[in-house]
Amino acid sequence: MDDVSATRTNPKLDLLLQNLPNFSIQLSGKISKAILSTTNIRTFHEACIYISSLPYKRNSNKTNPVCVLDEKCGTCSTKHALLKSIALENNCPQIQLMMGVFYMNGQNTPAIQPILTKYNLPCLPEAHNYLKVEPETVYDFTLAKINALNFKPYLLTEIEITPIQTKTFKIAFHKNFLAEWLTQHPEVSYNIENLWEIREKCIRAIAAC
Repeated sequence: MDDVSATRTNPKLDLLLQNLPNFSIQLSGKISKAILSTTNIRTFHEACIYISSLPYKRNSNKTNPVCVLDEKCGTCSTKHALLKSIALENNCPQIQLMMGVFYMNGQNTPAIQPILTKYNLPCLPEAHNYLKVEPETVYDFTLAKINALNFKPYLLTEIEITPIQTKTFKIAFHKNFLAEWLTQHPEVSYNIENLWEIREKCIRAIAAC
C-alpha cells in the first residue's frame, strides 16, 4: 500500500484546494475501491494531491479506468478522468470534468519552445483536461505542482465531458479543431498530419521534463 501521508501537510496545496469540494471516499465504485485498497488515501483532496504527484507519462492501457493507480503515472486525460470518476462514485457531480483547447506556447509550456522554434510556429492549439467547479474555479492536477500549467489565459474553448470521452472523443475533437484552425491561418504551411506529428513531439518533450 502506498503511503501518501507526506502530501497532507502542504499548506500551499491546502490553500489551492480550499474551494474544491472535499469528501471521505466511500467503497462505492470500482475507482474508489481501487484507491482505498492500494493507498492510505481517504479523502478527495488527498486523492487530488496524490494524483498530481505522479509522473506525467502516457499510460500503456488507457482503457483501464485505474491505469493511473496501476502504473503510477498519467496524463491530463487519465488523471482527471480518474478523479472525476471518484467524484461521481461519491455523489459529487458538481465537480466537472472539462476539455479545453488552449494556445500552448513557450511561455506557458517552456519545454516545447525549441520544437515551436524549429517548425516556425508561435503556438499550437492543445486539448487539455482539468476539473472545474462553477462559476470559474479551475483545478489542474496534471503535474506535481498543482495548476503549474497556466493555460487559462490562453483558453480558446471548453466543454464538459465524461471520463470515457477523454479517449477517442477527445482526439477527434482536437483534430477537428486543428483542421479548422488551419483554415483560419493560411500562413501555417502544415497539413493536419504534419501538425499532429509536431504536437506529438511537444508531448514527448513535456514528458521528458
